[in-house]
Amino acid sequence: MTLVQTPSILHSKKILVVDAKEDNALLSKKNLENLWVDKENITIVKDGLEALEAAKKQLFDVIITEIQLPGMDGAQLSETVRTIYQEKSPKMVVYTANQFVEEIPKINKSFDTIILKPSSRANFEEKLLEVFAMDNDKI
Repeated sequence: MTLVQTPSILHSKKILVVDAKEDNALLSKKNLENLWVDKENITIVKDGLEALEAAKKQLFDVIITEIQLPGMDGAQLSETVRTIYQEKSPKMVVYTANQFVEEIPKINKSFDTIILKPSSRANFEEKLLEVFAMDNDKI
């Protein structure tokens, strides 16, 4: 996939961003808007429990979450959402500054991809497109 294809792929995706730090959440939102995601389709919450409630009310295409969250961590959130939705589960992306996260087996099993902070716009885009390429027939 290329940048030219990005608008058609990401524009209508419903995305939940979960980060306790408002600055990080707003940066994620800005990155998504720069990738042509419709701002009306971006929901931001501050913790895992809020994210779970949002996910129960609306089926998101992807959930981008930090690992360390109040209430319920990102891995617990991922496992719970996957249990609820099973084969219709949203794509789960961990977006974290924890440089050792890739070494944690539980994290690798819980998420479709890992994006390490700080991340360039190009890397952020590449990782999201990879996640949606997993369902190439559905794009």
